[in-house]
Amino acid sequence: MKNILLIILPLLLIVGCEKGPKKIIVETWEDGTPKKADYVIGDWLKGIQQETLRSITYYENGEIIKDENFKAGKLDGKFTGWYESGQKRIEGNYIAGEHTGTWTSWDSLGVETSAAEWFEKGYNAGKNKEYNKAITFYLQTVELDPNYDIYKNLGNAYANRGDLSKAIQSYEKAIELTPDAADTYYNLGNVYTNQGDLTNAIQSYEKTIELDPEHAGAYYNLGNVYANQGEDLPKAIQLLQEAARLGLRGDQE
Repeated sequence: MKNILLIILPLLLIVGCEKGPKKIIVETWEDGTPKKADYVIGDWLKGIQQETLRSITYYENGEIIKDENFKAGKLDGKFTGWYESGQKRIEGNYIAGEHTGTWTSWDSLGVETSAAEWFEKGYNAGKNKEYNKAITFYLQTVELDPNYDIYKNLGNAYANRGDLSKAIQSYEKAIELTPDAADTYYNLGNVYTNQGDLTNAIQSYEKTIELDPEHAGAYYNLGNVYANQGEDLPKAIQLLQEAARLGLRGDQE
């Protein structure tokens, strides 16, 4: 029979009424090797962190699978992720919870993969209409270097796959990073239209036109929304005429 030694301290965020000692370790052992260990240093009062959380390290079957450093409850210093084999997977640096510098990623064989390489893989997969692959590659890119282009392309891949809710989330992330991105507001409007959420579609198309007054597609699609609603046909006609003036006709959409 296996000998199992189990040591578990009280739950850090739930248990505790008075200020207690620093929490040092929560550790589970099986067959003499650390199966999982959470190293925590900090003072707690009534389940609330009062002082500094220094670090957490996770083990599984004796291998480090994730290593994190914290200061005042925020990621601070080097963050390292690991494959279950113990092979380093990802590494980045934080200062007070803000990511600084460039992420580095490795495949399971230890070969370094850059964000640009993952992005190119995602872009090529999207061109080939392999949207599941594109999403997988873009999500890898987001881990390494979250930026506007990645979230925009990720949103496009989700939209093309028909996952409209995730497309909206990705477009909104892109807009947070680049608030004057007319094309992303336009794409967002198209997704809302496909969802039947015409109120948000109108707002998105109007924002597109505000940022890019010559965006023919936004005039055309906004005109169609008003025409389909049937509530303001003169405005619909005006918008469609403006789209035509800018060179877009219905057979070109």
